[in-house]
Formats: sequence, structure tokens, C-alpha cells
Amino acid sequence: MRLARILILTSLALTLTSCFSGPVSSTGSVGFGGGYIQVEAWASSRCVHSGDRVHLRATVTNKTSKTQTFETTDVPVLDLLVAYGKGAQRWSDGKPLTPDLTHLELQPGQSKTIEMDWIAQPTVGVVVATFFYSDRPSFKQEASVTIGVPCPGPFP
Repeated sequence: MRLARILILTSLALTLTSCFSGPVSSTGSVGFGGGYIQVEAWASSRCVHSGDRVHLRATVTNKTSKTQTFETTDVPVLDLLVAYGKGAQRWSDGKPLTPDLTHLELQPGQSKTIEMDWIAQPTVGVVVATFFYSDRPSFKQEASVTIGVPCPGPFP
């Protein structure tokens, strides 16, 4: 009986820990001409240890029935930010604002994805995918996920 309880508790702990360490994503959307544009933030793990590499992704998808064109001048149309403690890292860091970053045309059902890796710092990381559909700062849609650093419990 005692051995059965230990096995059940160990199994439960392993199951809960694996839930914390899997991928995590979040979506947001903004209405456009009879449909919507969807933005997704994704991280390869929701729970890591300091120094671990986390793969991050931002995707924007045209869920309308028409081709949609977006253009900005001061920011990338799609960007990915990870903020942690007093630091931050963007996908666009060090990239010139060329038409590849400031102009986006999506056919119906088409997506655009950007990716980057982040080395986890000893603090919680917040990952934000930002889609600017106009040069006006308030005309944006975001999706975000949180990455726990360090993982709770004895198992990564």
C-alpha cells in the first residue's frame, strides 16, 4: 500500500512537471474586412533553467478572403520581443528597416513567421509577438507568453 502511494505521487509529480516544461503559445487577432488577422507568440518551453536555449516564434496569418498589405516606416511590421528582468532582446535588433521588415503582403490563408533563440536569464521571460498593421502606434495586435525561470520543482 505504501509503495503504491509512493508510485502514484511520483507519477503525479512527473506528469505535472512535464506540463510545465512543454511548448507554450498564445494568439491574438484583429478584425479585417470580413475576417481577421491572427498573431501567435510561441516558445519551445514554458519552463527552463537559466542558461537554457529557448526557441521563439512569431507568426501572423491572414484569415480573410482578400489579399492584405501592411506597411510601416519606423518599426518592423512583425517583431518578436523577449523581456526579462532589466533586459530585453528583439528579433529586429541590429537589422536595418528595409522593405523586407516594413512591408508585408499576405494572400488569404498565408502566414509570415519570424524566429529567434533566447538564452534564458535567471528571471522570468515575457515573449511578445507584435504585429503593426499601421504606422500609428495604437494600430497593433500582440500575443504573449511567459517563460518561467527557473522551473518549479526538482525535475526540469
